[in-house]
Order: sequence, then C-alpha cells, then structure tokens
Amino acid sequence: MYAGVYAAMVKSRVAIELEEEVMVTLDGTITSCEQEKAGRKTRYLLTRPEFSFFVDEVGCNTLQKNDGNNNSQKILVQNGQRALLWASFNDCHFTVLGFANGNGDPILAVIIMASTEITAKCIMGMQPWADLVDDPFTDIEANSHGANKFYPYGPTSF
Repeated sequence: MYAGVYAAMVKSRVAIELEEEVMVTLDGTITSCEQEKAGRKTRYLLTRPEFSFFVDEVGCNTLQKNDGNNNSQKILVQNGQRALLWASFNDCHFTVLGFANGNGDPILAVIIMASTEITAKCIMGMQPWADLVDDPFTDIEANSHGANKFYPYGPTSF
C-alpha cells in the first residue's frame, strides 16, 4: 500500500525518490547526525509539502448517562445516594477528520454526526445572549449567520 502512495507522490511531483535511505531533520534537510534526525530513515523527500495532505480520525459519543465521570473526575457518593449532575442523555456518535498539509498547517475539519436529528445548535453553535428574532428554533434563517446572531457560525478550522 505505501509503495503505491509514494509512487503517486513522486508522479505528482510533491516528492522525490532518492537512491538510498537518508536521515532527515524536522525542516526537511538531510543529516548524518543521529541526534538531529526526525523519525526513521527514508528514500523519499517532500518537495512541495503544502500540496501533501494528511488526515487523522477521532471519534466519541455524547452519551454520558452511565460513565460515572464529571469533567474527567470520578464522582463518589455514599451508599444509597446518587449524584445529581448535568449529563447528556442523547446517544450521538460523532467522528472528526482533521486534515493538515505537510507543513503542519490545518486545512479542513470534517465532522460526521450519526444522529436521527441534528439541531441548528449542533451545526452552527449557540450564542444565548444574542438578540432573538421570533422563535430561534423555528426561524433559524433570521437568527443565524453572524457574530451577533443566536446561531453565529458553523464549525471552523483555526
């Protein structure tokens, strides 16, 4: 699999293939010093890292009903009592794909939510102190798209 990826990178001119394996520093220069190298030896060097994209996938579930935690801390109560805490009872799995280029610059974040219904709040965020136009849950268009709106933005990369 990797041989095909490297061959495609060389063919598209974002990398070059060397005769022998070399050690490379973090800035992409070849070195012979073990202390300066970053990663393993390689036969390929990126020539246009801004055109090479890398993706990482993470995921989770918003359901907190039985996890026994509050802000990553275990909650203990006496026998026969129960902790009264705010928790999400909605079962909503999500996956986030973070794309970056070879320079480490963020390019794109893709958020995939597995839910029966996705609210405007999940899509565009919520600013509860904004001035409302009618009912924000039914008149979404009038209450969205702007810094001073109830639903200000969609997800963004920084």
